[in-house]
Amino acid sequence: MQRLWIALALTFIAASAQAQTPQQRHWCENVHTSTDDQIIDGCTALIEAGRETTAAQAQAYDKRGNAYVMKGLYPQAFADYNRAIALKPDFADAYNDRGHAYDDKGLRDQAIADLRTALKIDPDQSTARYALKRLGATP
Repeated sequence: MQRLWIALALTFIAASAQAQTPQQRHWCENVHTSTDDQIIDGCTALIEAGRETTAAQAQAYDKRGNAYVMKGLYPQAFADYNRAIALKPDFADAYNDRGHAYDDKGLRDQAIADLRTALKIDPDQSTARYALKRLGATP
């Protein structure tokens, strides 16, 4: 019986450690009113909690990737965009955002490929269309 109580207590502690706070959720969901560090913290908490839908996890990775770009942390950003796309292969925003990050790093071919994919998925991706024109590429 004592083992059962210990197992239950450890399960509760592990679940509590992975819980995100309402504040962290707010930071991840409201990127226009949160700092980059708050977005990273909030989205990390949502991802690690493991209770979100696949689409919501993809959104969190994409938002966190954008915050990493703003901080100049491109390897982390690319990893997050890759995870977002792996979770939701038809996620136009993630392709668009990764395309802009590739462009920032001077990786023209990768940028063009991602921006074109974003437009293929969602023809209303105006920032992708504009970036392609700026890069001298056709949509």
